Amino acid sequence: MTAAIGKLAATIKVPVLWHYAENDRYFAPHHVRAWFKAFEDAGARGKLVMQPAFGWDGHGLFAARAGLPIWTAEFDRFLEQVNSISAPLQVW
Repeated sequence: MTAAIGKLAATIKVPVLWHYAENDRYFAPHHVRAWFKAFEDAGARGKLVMQPAFGWDGHGLFAARAGLPIWTAEFDRFLEQVNSISAPLQVW
């Protein structure tokens, strides 16, 4: 997966928001961080947001009503950074 992400990332020309929760039952945080590193190492730009645990499975953050204010707040901040001329996107 790391190699595939690195290969794909070399073709991406726009900033990408990566958003995960610490207790995602499908993708462990150490894998996500390794994938994001491969993404950056390939020259892609973006931001990785790793949220604290969410519910019993953080993978449901986007589908849960309670997750909406969590991920949309980060999404709004990301868009502000991308759209701001005076504050270029910071890559973490």
